[in-house]
Amino acid sequence: MKKITINLLIMVALLCALGANAYAATVNVAIGDNFFLPDQVTINVGDTITWTNNGFAPHTATSGTSCPTSDGNWDSRVLTHGQSFSFAFTQAGTFPYFCTIHCFAGTVVVNAAQTSIPVPTTFQSFFYPAIVAPVLSSAPAQAQPVGVGSVATDSGTLSIEVALNQFAGPVDVYFLLFFPDIDPNNVYQLTSLGTLQSLSAGLSPWMPNVTGPISQGLFGDIPTILLPHGSYFFAVLVTPAGDQSLTKGYLWITSFTL
Repeated sequence: MKKITINLLIMVALLCALGANAYAATVNVAIGDNFFLPDQVTINVGDTITWTNNGFAPHTATSGTSCPTSDGNWDSRVLTHGQSFSFAFTQAGTFPYFCTIHCFAGTVVVNAAQTSIPVPTTFQSFFYPAIVAPVLSSAPAQAQPVGVGSVATDSGTLSIEVALNQFAGPVDVYFLLFFPDIDPNNVYQLTSLGTLQSLSAGLSPWMPNVTGPISQGLFGDIPTILLPHGSYFFAVLVTPAGDQSLTKGYLWITSFTL
């Protein structure tokens, strides 16, 4: 029964990615008439803040301490009702800002980037569209560990690469494959021997008890003309070493359709 439950749980997560957008570490701040809500937010390096004017008057979100003069970090310019502005923070620090029209203020606190990926303490899923090469980050929400090669840009080759930064402690790493238009009843996993095995047989780590970093190509270059039409899902699951409860883990999922 446990093997069936594991198979169904991960299959449901993969199927949910059919309708999911790319996960983005974005914090929303509302602009009201004469206030930011919340007026102080704490994020990590690489995260984005989106300000949306929900007020009736025009407002701005402009970096600096001396209203109305910006310090040059960012300036939304004038936002009318319903308009938004986004800014990605690439440096740690404390960043004050204000509305240049009414001079009410807010603050963004940006934490420094972590040097290693934390071992998961809860279960989190991240979905992102197909990319050519992996994106490395020590923040789980920013990492995109599976690249699929030129098929991501509508070219003719599937080249799977998996890459992750080092983890803060030992983890088990799984590589999962799901082809709902070809075999809707099975999720497959890559075993440590390099073979494919149905998940219904139970979880089998691709890389057991590792801390990383990881950088590895899989299966070589495959011309997409050799692949059946349909959707292809690839996922990396990371759990604390020896823990197959699926109550703690990171599940990164990407997909493309031929």
